[in-house]
Formats: sequence, structure tokens, C-alpha cells
Amino acid sequence: MNSYVARLVATVGAEGYAAALRSTLNFAARKLGVGSAPYEYVQRDVQRNLHAYLRRPKNEIRRIITVGAHFGHEVRDMIRRFPNVKFDLFEASPRYIGPLRKKFKDEPRVNLFNCAVMDKDGTADFFETNLEGSGSILEVGELARASYGMAQREKYSVKARRLDTHVKEQGYAPIDCLWIDVQGAEVAVLRGATHTLTLTHSVFLEVSIHEPLYRDGATMAEIDVLLTQFDFRLVSLGTDHANGTGNAFYVRARR
Repeated sequence: MNSYVARLVATVGAEGYAAALRSTLNFAARKLGVGSAPYEYVQRDVQRNLHAYLRRPKNEIRRIITVGAHFGHEVRDMIRRFPNVKFDLFEASPRYIGPLRKKFKDEPRVNLFNCAVMDKDGTADFFETNLEGSGSILEVGELARASYGMAQREKYSVKARRLDTHVKEQGYAPIDCLWIDVQGAEVAVLRGATHTLTLTHSVFLEVSIHEPLYRDGATMAEIDVLLTQFDFRLVSLGTDHANGTGNAFYVRARR
């Protein structure tokens, strides 16, 4: 036992020292994402290590498009980590677009777009639920009801856009990561992004392995087939053991 540890044990006792050590290890584990649910680990890993997956320095991460921004929890962290990154955030829900605007009103590296992203330009129905951040262009399915007690609430008509339309208007710059959190509507987003995907280096998105949470929602098998057609490879996956839902991260094969 080194002298520092010996003095600490003498001061707080062996039990006190053990408690302090456990607290320190737990804090370190939380910071690293160790002990988190698998899907949480995948998200934290991508937030922190996107540049490493793309084999580039942090200052070369320049553009991220987030579809289904909610409150943009990951955005501030990634802005701190990647000094030259800019975000396009899409949020369809009237519940969250106001707080998003307030949160990022003084952040020049964030552009907000109040619309749904899917495979058509025009309008779409958007269904809110009783749970925060779980609204979708799809209605609640049986798995969502059984797993989370999710129930339908408000229904809105919202503006809808294809990512291909957006990217054409904004300029065909490379996209380091397409971050998709759209509650089962992932395939609709990707089908409206066939040109966008050719400019994209990685895709982070929610997946459902066995059955969709929402009516007519995508399964991971469908997503995987579509992304494979664009040379994306699955590099990270974390799911909930109870229902097979979680997060996946794909990186486009190097050319």
C-alpha cells in the first residue's frame, strides 16, 4: 500500500476508502459510457469518436445533418469536440421546434428547419404521443404500446421535404454524418436521400431488430439492405435485450 493510500485509509477507514474508490470508478465508467445500455454506449461513442471512425482529425469534421433533432442534446457536445462542424437540424414537432430555436439562437454553426424529412416534398401527418421525443410520421404500433406504454396524442399537418431537395438547395458539400432519429420512419428518410447518401460518409440511426415500434416502420434488415447498396458497412450496434431496439452506426467504405 503506497503512503497516500495508507494515510487515506487511516483517515476515513477501509470502508470509507472503498466507498470513495467505488465512486471514482463509477464516475469514470459513466464518462466512458461503460455500464450504459448498449444503445447509449453506441451514441456516446459516435459523439466522441466520429473523427476516428472516419480516420480524420477533429478539425476536418465539417457537416452533420440531424433528422429528428428533438432538443439537440448531442449537438452542443459535438460542437465542443469538433471545432469546424456545422449542423443542419430538422424537427417536425411543434412541441420541440420552439425550445430548439431558443437553445441555438446564438449558435451560428446550427441551422434549424421546421419540417419532416421523408421520401416526398409537400406535407405529411405527424403523430405525437404521450412520451417525450417519440412523435413520428408513423402511428404508434403494438410493440411501442407493449414496451413503453406509448399512446397516440396530437396529430398535425407538417411540411415535408426530401433530403435530396435540401442538399441541392444548400449545395452539394460532403456530409460527415447523417444522424437519423425518426421513430421508425428511417427508410422513408433514406429513400428521399439517394443522392445525399453518395455525399455522406457515415449514418447513425435508430433500429429495430425484430419488429417495428411504429405501424409500417422499418426493421434493421430493411435499413441494412438499403445502406449496403450505397457501400455503407455496419461498424457499431447496441440494442435493448428486451425488445431489440437500439442504435446502429454505419460508415461508408473507403474509396
